[in-house]
Amino acid sequence: GGGIGPFEFWESQNMLLNICAKLEEENWERNERQETLVGIRVMVHKARQLGISALSRSIVLHSMIFKRDIDALSASIGQKEIGELYDRDQAILAQVPWWMKPEFGFNVKNEHTHFVKLNNRLMYQDSKQTSGLGIGRRFDMAHLTECAAWDNPLTIELDFFPTTIPA
Repeated sequence: GGGIGPFEFWESQNMLLNICAKLEEENWERNERQETLVGIRVMVHKARQLGISALSRSIVLHSMIFKRDIDALSASIGQKEIGELYDRDQAILAQVPWWMKPEFGFNVKNEHTHFVKLNNRLMYQDSKQTSGLGIGRRFDMAHLTECAAWDNPLTIELDFFPTTIPA
């Protein structure tokens, strides 16, 4: 029904969570065999209004609140869409109970957020920026949206994918 409240998963969101759970289990098995971990990488080619962006924002922020030393990237087609992602994140963070709220080191609208005590950073980038997507960084997690409408979707493969390779 919209608005902010306890997360009630839609069928489409449960489908994605089940895929992620399977990949998580495979990573644990790889870890037990002392093999290289590949992480969880999922590309969702979807119809509109399936709740995938809402779920993705929640997953990113959950990690940012409950883990340390996370570098995350959020990217979309333009500044208006980046603003939408940023606003959604701020709405979620505003609802976190006071005792769970991370302390901001800085929070620059539509650019980046830093949780100082957790040493977590969340960057927002535009697909049209000239410096390339995620260039010069390494990201633990990311949410890219509206990718089919990007002027140059190859920037995802050529610029962004190398930033997700484990150090």
